[in-house]
Amino acid sequence: GYISGALLVFIWTFADFITPLVLGVQDLLAPQAYLNIVQFVDRRIFRMGIVISALLVLLAIVFVLAARQYVAIKDYSSLSYSKVERRQLSPVRRWLAVGFLSLLMGVSFVPQVGVLLAAIGRGWSLTPVPLEYTLEFFRQVSFETPKFIINSLVFCAIAVALCIAIGVPMAWIMARTKAPGRGAMDALTTLMLAIPGTAVGIAFVRAFNFQLPFSEESLTSLWIILPLVLAVRRLPYTVRGSYSSLLLVHKSMEEAAESVGATKLRTFRDITVPLVWKGIFVGALFSFITSIQEASSTIFLTLGGNEMIPFGIFTFYIAGSQSQAAALGVILIALCAVSLFIVNRIAGTRVGGLFG
Repeated sequence: GYISGALLVFIWTFADFITPLVLGVQDLLAPQAYLNIVQFVDRRIFRMGIVISALLVLLAIVFVLAARQYVAIKDYSSLSYSKVERRQLSPVRRWLAVGFLSLLMGVSFVPQVGVLLAAIGRGWSLTPVPLEYTLEFFRQVSFETPKFIINSLVFCAIAVALCIAIGVPMAWIMARTKAPGRGAMDALTTLMLAIPGTAVGIAFVRAFNFQLPFSEESLTSLWIILPLVLAVRRLPYTVRGSYSSLLLVHKSMEEAAESVGATKLRTFRDITVPLVWKGIFVGALFSFITSIQEASSTIFLTLGGNEMIPFGIFTFYIAGSQSQAAALGVILIALCAVSLFIVNRIAGTRVGGLFG
């Protein structure tokens, strides 16, 4: 569990390039890949960006395989099992534990509070808090330039629909059949999380930048490319959510329906789906939450009029409009917070099954 969590954190930070660029750090692999790709002066530098992206993919795959191998060689079995009882802390230690965790949580919320103050504050310079407060910046990003919010909701909804249409059958094949290659399907699905978004975006540009049949445009010049890349990036969450729920439903329930004449399709519709819909829904919501935050893979494929919230935040920030960027950031945080609230209400403590 520790290794899986640490690996996810490492891979996501390893492939992030927008955060370092906002902070003015460029001497990392992901920012260098982005900067080399977006420049149009030297073809050799452009190719170097592709090489760096390939290196990111290779390193990510090595990290995942090494961690899986490390976990596989460990022997966690025991000769006897005894219940681990809760240990009561003394009052002093209990207050110290609560105080430490409260301090840790408070520090972790400082950036969110800062973003909120930057979004509603005016004239905030060399003072602890803004001197004036206004909702003008929210009005600007919501009514004057609503395309960021609308595009994000529409594109992510399409991506989630694709994840459900593709991910649920994949999960059923892995959990309910003995089809050859289902183990490889599971490994490749998990590996999608490890591939850096920067490399995925560049791969889409290189693979689909050609004229489509019966059309004068390429796939990379159409808006549909963004939901497609989001679906590819976030498919594992829907697959894992559906797969984990299918493992909790015994096959005998489906076999009972088939024994009285129900077809496999009707059994899946009338028996399986009502029993596993929570896992499907939670996995789809996780796909939505992570899709709406996606920037590394979509930034190379975004054209005028198709910008999403992360692209808008980045654009506003580098243009010097920090308050508008903060307002979009607060809206993004609110959308993710509402989605997580729904996930917790539906899934409760079983959310961890998505990653197991």
